[in-house]
Amino acid sequence: MPDGKTPYVGKVWPGSTTFVDFFHPNATKYWVDMLDRLYQKVKFSGIWLDMNELANFCDGACSRTSEATVFDYSRDLPYQPGSDNI
Repeated sequence: MPDGKTPYVGKVWPGSTTFVDFFHPNATKYWVDMLDRLYQKVKFSGIWLDMNELANFCDGACSRTSEATVFDYSRDLPYQPGSDNI
């Protein structure tokens, strides 16, 4: 049961995910900050928010894993211009 403080862990095609609380007053600031961080790494002119809907391949919350992972843009972007074949 969500408690409003613990991230709700779900699963989508890339793996584990958590969901933004769109009702939180800082949700817009969160998206602006995260897209700005991405833009600092990849100068994009638009975005495609695949899996932007609240999809979850688990029936309810997924079991939490003991190991937390951090998205590393330099390691985790599937395509890096100039270094990978598309």
